[in-house]
Amino acid sequence: MKSIFSLFVFSIVASSALADPAISRVCVHQRWPWSAKVDVTYDLSGTAVPVDVAVTATVGGETVQIEGKALEGEYLSVMSGTHTLTWDPAVSLPELGAKKLDGVAFTLTPVMEKRYMIVDLSDGLADTREARVSYTNEVVGTGVDAAGGRAWGDEYKTTKLVLRRCPAGTFRMGSPASELYRQSNENLRQVAISRPFYIGVFEFTFEQCARIGYPTSYSYFTNAAYRATRPVDALCYMHVVGDADYPSCGTASVVGCLRRKSGVEFHLPTEAQWEYACRAGTIGVTYAVDEELTGYAQTQGAIVGVGNSNRATYYTAKTAVSPEEGGTKAVGLYVPNAWGLYDTIGNVAEWTRDWYATTGYGDGKKYLVDPSPTAEQAVQNWAGTGAKARVCRGGGYANNATDVAYYNFMYCRAAARRGGRTNTWDVHCTGFRVWAPAD
Repeated sequence: MKSIFSLFVFSIVASSALADPAISRVCVHQRWPWSAKVDVTYDLSGTAVPVDVAVTATVGGETVQIEGKALEGEYLSVMSGTHTLTWDPAVSLPELGAKKLDGVAFTLTPVMEKRYMIVDLSDGLADTREARVSYTNEVVGTGVDAAGGRAWGDEYKTTKLVLRRCPAGTFRMGSPASELYRQSNENLRQVAISRPFYIGVFEFTFEQCARIGYPTSYSYFTNAAYRATRPVDALCYMHVVGDADYPSCGTASVVGCLRRKSGVEFHLPTEAQWEYACRAGTIGVTYAVDEELTGYAQTQGAIVGVGNSNRATYYTAKTAVSPEEGGTKAVGLYVPNAWGLYDTIGNVAEWTRDWYATTGYGDGKKYLVDPSPTAEQAVQNWAGTGAKARVCRGGGYANNATDVAYYNFMYCRAAARRGGRTNTWDVHCTGFRVWAPAD
């Protein structure tokens, strides 16, 4: 028979760390008998900054923290107002089965937004999430940026790993027809990112690889005195995540080692997530431009100004070059985007977890939600070889933007999609930045 969730007991708690935010007017309704899912509407008040809402349920005297994978809707990075979230008991409490839930205590607690995730890769800590993962809403450390403000120091590029949370939202993916050297597979479309996620503030570095026990001998850059804070290069997709599609990864891969060290379900971003994070709300040729550019000089200046895309030395063989000679640069030397992410244009190109489809992105659709070409359309063979290719984004130092050759410009734009790299391609100017789900 039909039933609303009228027998729930509510406990509304304000976090001691957040004195002002408060939750009130909670309304809960179970979709019984057609579904065990629970819809919750609530009012949040008293906050001038985004907060998260922690959800717990007490069943049979036992309190259970509801994980993000069991929640949908508005509970991350929310502001004052009326919000709705949905809890799926079958995910977090499978032992209950699909049934009407009576007498369950349900608690909503406003907590810190957790803007930055920090993973400590130092020796001597237990390999657990509790021991290695912390959060902050502010940039911390001893570094100084070009304007004299506080910036992440070298420890966050070597013995620690820092990620920025990107909010859910909608953005314009692709490039306008007027953009210089655009490709035919960059058609504009509106893309919705339905859930927040974390992504590396910096490209993953050699020292971070060493800290998680992954070898660095593969690199084309052999100057050990300088490479600790330089981005990983020359790693093929198989090295980064193994021969597996998300959410799986190879246990011996870089991501597998990082998961084992941290207890966090790291992976690579989809290319939609990558471009969303790179743009940080802008629509131009790079993240520093919020307008459409058509001129060569303007476009070149925009690209050179935000990243290491001015090749002086090209890694054609194993080499021990110095910073002055060229190649990659230490991460974080160039202007960050509005969300504080560095080097999304230039330094090294970055793997995403998507297969490349030569027919274009999104199969001609004008509006996409959490897209991935793997799911949106058939994956095409690369260059007639019978091999499938992954997508790289962001260009790299080898795409010299001071060269008038069009293909050097082409890959250093926010919208540029680079296929043609199979799982085992270990080209010398390709690295990655890590991704993690927000929960």
